[in-house]
Parts: sequence; structure tokens; C-alpha cells
Amino acid sequence: MKKHTRGKWRGILAGCILIGVLVAWYMFQKAPASVLDGKADYSLTSAQLAEAFYADETAASTKYSGKVIELCGRVAAMSRDAVQSPVISFQQARSELPLITCVMEKTGIPDATIIQQQDSICIRVVCTGKLMDVECNRGVFIKKM
Repeated sequence: MKKHTRGKWRGILAGCILIGVLVAWYMFQKAPASVLDGKADYSLTSAQLAEAFYADETAASTKYSGKVIELCGRVAAMSRDAVQSPVISFQQARSELPLITCVMEKTGIPDATIIQQQDSICIRVVCTGKLMDVECNRGVFIKKM
């Protein structure tokens, strides 16, 4: 191979590597899509979601995990997690039903004082499945009912 051809291929290879690094950096820096973008996959009450996981955890995990859910129910408690994101727990009518715990985005509640214990609210979340409780994250407040 001629010397000037080898240098040309090295330049092309370096350009491709640079483009690959830039694309990877862009994808890493890109924020995840908001749960408000587009339509929710499901619209459920907290009781319906809890009943689904209580009746058949495997089927409910297959159906709801990773999906955007518009979830409505009565607030049992509000707290904060280790990184100070708001966490909302929903009340259940029957004690044997799993608790639904939703970690909200830090900007997911415009004014944290608008939600109080016993309020009926709707939020949009991504269901992540059940450990001890039904876990949801990336929550964004929609409305009080």
C-alpha cells in the first residue's frame, strides 16, 4: 500500500472514531423523555394497579413494568427519598393489597404544598414492578380530583 493511501485511511478511521465518540456523548447527555410526552399506556386507579399485582404478580409485571401509567388515587403519605425527591404513597382499601409507592421527578410537583395527605390526585408514572410494594418512578403531578 502506498504511503499517502495509508495516511488517507488513518484519517478516515480517526474521523469515524470521532463521530462515534460524539454520537455516544450526545446519547449519554440526552435527558430521558418526559412521561408527559405522548399518551399514557394505561389509565388506572391505585386500587386497580394494586389488585392486578395482588392477583397475579407475574402477569401484572409483564403488563405494566416499564409502561407509562396515569395513576389516580388517595394519598396515604408523602415523604422524600435519599436524594430528596418527593415520594407519594397511595392508600389501599384492603390491608392485604400492596402499597403503591411513586418517586416523583424533582420538578414533577410544581409546588409540593399543593398535595396533602388524603388528597385525591392523578399523576403520571413509569411502573417498575413489585418488590415489597408496587414501585413507580419518574412521577409527574397531573391534577387534584
